Order: sequence, then structure tokens, then C-alpha cells
Amino acid sequence: MSSVLHPVGPEPRERYWVRRLAVLVAAVVAIGIVIALVGNAMSAGSAVQAEPAPPTVVAPTLPPPTSASPVADATASPTPGATGTAAPTASPTPGAATTPSASASPTDGSTVTPAPGQKTKTEKATPPTDAAKRKAAAQAAEKKAAAKKKAKAKVLATCPTDDLRPTLTGPKKVGATKSTTFAVSLINGSKTSCYLKATSANFTLTVVSGSDKIWSTDDCPKAVPTQSRKLAPEKSLDWKVKWNGERSGSGCKDQKERPEPGYYWAIANFDDTKEVRWRIILT
Repeated sequence: MSSVLHPVGPEPRERYWVRRLAVLVAAVVAIGIVIALVGNAMSAGSAVQAEPAPPTVVAPTLPPPTSASPVADATASPTPGATGTAAPTASPTPGAATTPSASASPTDGSTVTPAPGQKTKTEKATPPTDAAKRKAAAQAAEKKAAAKKKAKAKVLATCPTDDLRPTLTGPKKVGATKSTTFAVSLINGSKTSCYLKATSANFTLTVVSGSDKIWSTDDCPKAVPTQSRKLAPEKSLDWKVKWNGERSGSGCKDQKERPEPGYYWAIANFDDTKEVRWRIILT
């Protein structure tokens, strides 16, 4: 202890005290540095424990993208002012393929999946087959036939007999027992269109000589052709009746007695309208 307080040596006493003082100062400085480092480490550790690390960001499940670009990387940013290790960055899985939308232009070798019900630009309409064409033609024919049938169903009113004007013409002279053809017509004298039908049931033509009946369509109904049509105002329904020049009987059988040369009348009558006559001379 005496050597500490009273240094002994060949050098001056003051030099020994300077050395000891320098060693002491260095020791104090070293101790202070160690204490400072330990204090900083302890304060940093407490700060890290007090501030919890941000939660790990999980990439949400996204709907199908509407553009050709893949989903951008989602980067989780730590809370400002927080010390500690930042959360990991969410990045797409290597090798994962992103499906472009229908509106995006496909790159070379890629396949674009169109949305449901949407046609691609390269898709073309399929031409109709022969079976489809035949089916369409059959349907069109059926519609046309139905329309025609419907039009026929709209029957016009029957022409009133009071508005009909009958006409009868034929040769003025003909040889006895020679056949003769008469032209008959019925004219619509009304101001509206109507429907007219002539048959052996409503029309008769008779050849007489005085009160003697020579020939009649009552005996020969096949001589009256059935005629029908729509008549506009002042239009006519026309047909012809042929007389064979013989006397007729029941069942249109020729009688033995033949017409003699002389004057005869052909009388046309339609459904009780005013009768018309045509004079003919048999020579």
C-alpha cells in the first residue's frame, strides 16, 4: 500500500502519478463505453418487444382479371415509426399462369378464353345444312298454304239475283240435227263485289218450239259446267252450253222424233232471275 501512495523508482515521482492518472482515466472511459453500449442494447430490446411486428399480409382471392396484365405484386409496408423487421412481400408463385380476359389481345402462342356467350373474332356462323334448308322451305310452304286457306275462308256474300243481268247468245241459223253452242253470262250489276256460283241446280237452258219442249239441261245436267268466282262490279261469270240438235228425254236420252226445220227459242234462266231468250232458225 505504501508503494501505491509513495511510488519508488529511478524516475521522478510526478511521472509515476501521471501514468497512474492516465490508466485510471482510460479505465473510467472504457467502463463508461461498456455501460453505454449495454444501456442502448437494453433500450432497443425493450422497444422491439413493446411494438409488435405488423401482421403478415396474405394476398386475397381475386375475381378473374379483366385485363391481360397479371395481378401486381402486393407489398406490405410497415407502420411508420415502428422499428423491427418489415413483413414479407407477397409475390406471385413462380410458374403460375395468369389467364387474360376476352378483351385482351392474345400474345403469340397464347389462348384466349372468351366469356360465356361471347364469340371470338375468328368464330364464323355455321352455314345451314341441306336438312335445315328443306325444313325452312317446308315451313314457308305451310305458312303460304295456311294464308291461302284463310283467304278462301273469307267467303264473300252471294250475289243477289236482283243485281244479276243474264245474257245469252248463239248462232242465228244452224242445220237441223246439227249441234249448237250457246254462250251464257251473268253480270254483277251491284256496286260491291260478291260471290257467284252457277251449277245445273240453279241454271237451266231450254230449247222450245212454241209450247213444245225440244231439249233442256233439266234432262241433261252434265251440259252445264259448274262455274264460280268472285265478281267485282260490272264483271261477269261466263260459260257455254252445247245442244246436240236432238230432242231430249229423261236421262238425256235422244228421242226418235227429231226437230224439224223452223224457228226455235233458246231460253236461259238463272235462279229465278229474269229469263233471256235467243232465237235460232233450223234449216
